[in-house]
Amino acid sequence: MSLPRLELMAALLGARLIASVREHFAHAKIYMWRDSKIVLHWIKNNPRRWKTFVQNRVVEIQEKTSPEVWNHCPGCENPADEITRGLSIKNLVNDQVW
Repeated sequence: MSLPRLELMAALLGARLIASVREHFAHAKIYMWRDSKIVLHWIKNNPRRWKTFVQNRVVEIQEKTSPEVWNHCPGCENPADEITRGLSIKNLVNDQVW
């Protein structure tokens, strides 16, 4: 499976999680962040443009979240990726972001 498709699967998991959380926090403002511009492009466009695998997942993402809540975060600024860039656990614990 390609990296963009794996990223799309992660976005779908996030959308499912948000749908579940929203049941308890209905009025919470939602922001979703992705470092994949490809996935954002898929999510923010008509799902019928894509092949079946992407289309089915984008349809579900759009049913559970509005495309407007999805935003881009450059990979180099993504705090969730710090450990993949070689940040030690010691430095991660002391990082102000976390």
